[in-house]
Parts: sequence; C-alpha cells; structure tokens
Amino acid sequence: MSDYQTPPVHKGSEHVARHMAQHPGTRNRVLLLSDGHANQGVTEPDLLADTAVGLRNRGIFTSTVGIGLDYSTAQLDVLAEHGGGMMHRMVPFILPNRHDAHGAAGRAQSC
Repeated sequence: MSDYQTPPVHKGSEHVARHMAQHPGTRNRVLLLSDGHANQGVTEPDLLADTAVGLRNRGIFTSTVGIGLDYSTAQLDVLAEHGGGMMHRMVPFILPNRHDAHGAAGRAQSC
C-alpha cells in the first residue's frame, strides 16, 4: 500500500474495475486476505462499510478471509457483509511430528 489512507480493498478493486471495462458481463469480486489487524489508514468499520457498499453498487463484490488464530473480525466482517460477499476463516492445521523408519522428523503441513 503506497498511501496509508487508501484501504487495500481499493487497490484490488481498481484492478477489477479495469477488468470489468474490458470484459463486460463478468462476475467481479475482490477477495481480501488479512490477519484482521488493521492498524494504519482507514480502520473504522463505518467507513469500510461505505467503501464496500460503493464497490457493490458498481458491481464489485467483496469477500474476506481472516488468516490465523487471533485475528480481529471487526473490519473483515463489515467489508464482507456490506460488500455482498462472505467472511471466511482460515486456521492453520499442523500435523504432529512423526518419525519415519530412519528417525527423521515428519514435516508439518498446513491446509
């Protein structure tokens, strides 16, 4: 993000708007992946809701994905709700270490 006043969702929506102009009639979505800890720029849920409604009115729908175990949903929920999309949660799943026949530790995996 080059300036701290522009929400990241605006950056993605600029790309989607260009695509819309070149490909009319397509479904247009922004998918925002975040740890949910907005700490710079626009962080107020009411302002983010206005942004999401404005995008939705232009035909750009916003969904969000919260990543991690301790993210805040305050901004992510409002963007998805007012953007006509869905809020998704991604929690890492790590398999326990196991030893193979040669004694090497197994690899942790996330989904």
